[in-house]
Amino acid sequence: MVPLILMIENDEDDRLLTREHFQRCWPEAQIEFVSPIDVARWLRHGRSPQLIILSMNAKPCNGIDLIRQIRDDREYASSPIVVLSETALPEEIRASYSAGASSFIKKPSAYSEVLEKIQSFISYWSHTAELPGSQVLQ
Repeated sequence: MVPLILMIENDEDDRLLTREHFQRCWPEAQIEFVSPIDVARWLRHGRSPQLIILSMNAKPCNGIDLIRQIRDDREYASSPIVVLSETALPEEIRASYSAGASSFIKKPSAYSEVLEKIQSFISYWSHTAELPGSQVLQ
C-alpha cells in the first residue's frame, strides 16, 4: 500500500521543498497538498491519509481550528496530525495538543537545519512509526 500524506500548506516554496525531499527520502509515499480553505472539501472527497502535515500559519485559517475540524470527522480521528510552526510558543504548543495534534515541530530558520529536520521527520514517519491504514509502509 502506498502511504498517502496530506499537507495543508499555502506557501509554494514550502510545498516544493517538501515534495522534493519526500521524493528523495520516501519515494513510495504519495504527497498531496491542499490549501487551508479547501480542507473541508478534501475531507469529504479525498482518500484517508496515513499522515496529515499542517502548517500552523496556513492563512487565512486558524491552525487550531483546522486540527479540530479534522478531528471532528470520524474518518480522520486516528490520522496522525503533525503541526509545523514558525514559532514554538508554549500556549501554541499546548493548544495544538489539546485540539488533537499528534506532534508539534518548530520550523527552523536556517536552510541547512530545515533539510536536517525534514530528513529526521521522514525517517521517523516512514521507518519508525506505525501509521493507521497500512501494515508495512517500506
